[in-house]
Amino acid sequence: MTQRICVIRNDALGDAILSCPLIANIKAIWPDATLTVIAQPSIGPLLRYHSAIDTVLDAPNVRGLSGFIAAYRLFKHHAFSHIFFAHLDPSYVWAAWLARCPHRVGMGHTLILASLLTQKTTLKHPLFLSHEAQIQCQLLRSFTSQIDYTLKHFDLPQSRDSLAEAYTLPINRPWCVIHPGFGDKNRGWPPEQYAALIPLLNQSHQVILTGTPTESNLTTAIAQQANPLAINVCGKTNLIDLAALIHHADLVIGPDTGPVHLAALFGRKVVCISPIKYIRGFRWGPFNTHHRLIKGTGHCPYRCVPYRAPCQQPHCIEPLTQHRVASAVASL
Repeated sequence: MTQRICVIRNDALGDAILSCPLIANIKAIWPDATLTVIAQPSIGPLLRYHSAIDTVLDAPNVRGLSGFIAAYRLFKHHAFSHIFFAHLDPSYVWAAWLARCPHRVGMGHTLILASLLTQKTTLKHPLFLSHEAQIQCQLLRSFTSQIDYTLKHFDLPQSRDSLAEAYTLPINRPWCVIHPGFGDKNRGWPPEQYAALIPLLNQSHQVILTGTPTESNLTTAIAQQANPLAINVCGKTNLIDLAALIHHADLVIGPDTGPVHLAALFGRKVVCISPIKYIRGFRWGPFNTHHRLIKGTGHCPYRCVPYRAPCQQPHCIEPLTQHRVASAVASL
C-alpha cells in the first residue's frame, strides 16, 4: 500500500521556504509515497511547483471548534501514515492525535504537545548554532542519518525571455532583484538608502524592485528617488512570477524574509540586510548559498525584543550604509 505522508506548514512564506529541504529529503527517503503539504492558501500556488510535492491542501482555519473538527476530518479522510509538524500548531497536533495517525513527528520542546507525538526530536546541537533549515531536517533523525541539502526543489515554468517580455526587462544585462519589504517583527532599511545604492548597482546590473501590493508605497518611494535606474514591478507579479524573477536573477538584495530564502534555495547570490539583533543571522539568514549578511548591532546598548516593544532607536540602522552593501555585492 502506498504510504501517505503529510507536512504541516500553515504559516508564513519564509517559514514554508525554509522547510523545502525537509520536504525534498522526505521524498528522497520515501520516493514512492504520496507527499502532501498543508499550507496557507496564498502560498499553495508556489508549493505546487515543488518537485517533491504531490498535493498541496489549503490549511483549514483551526480557530474555534469548527476549524478543529475540519482538521480532524481532513486527517481521517486522507489516512496519512506520517505527519511531520514543520510548524507545531497545537490544534493540528491534537487533531492528528485524535485521528490516530500512526506517525506524528515534531519537535519535543513543548511538554504537553510532545506527549501527543510518536517521534519527538530534540536538537543534538544547541539551538543557537543551527540554521532553521537544519533544525527542520532534524525531524528526520528517526528515519535517516543522511540529509542532502542539494536536492532539487522548484520546477518553475517561466523562462528568462518570457519574464523579460512580460515585465519589459533587458535580456542582455544581469538582473538584481531588490525586495525591500519586511515582516511585522522586523525593521527595514530606509527607502533613501536603497535609492542611494541603486546607482552603484546600475553599473553592472539592471535593478528590479519587487514586493506585494501592500509594499507599493515603499518601492514607489525608492523608484522615484532612483528614477529612472530601477524597474518597479511591485504589485504586478503573482507569487509564481516573483519566484521566477528571483530564480533568473544574478543577485538578490533584501531583508531576511521569504524572497531572500527563495533566492538562497535557488542558489542565487544574496546580500541580506538584517538590522535588528533579535533576528539571528545564523538561524534566519540565507542558507547554503554565496551570500553576505549585513548587520551592525555590535554597539547597540538596547535590548531587542520587537514582538513585545518595537524599537525606533537608530543604532542598528545607521551602520548600514549603501557603500557597505555595495562592497558586499562586489565581494560576491
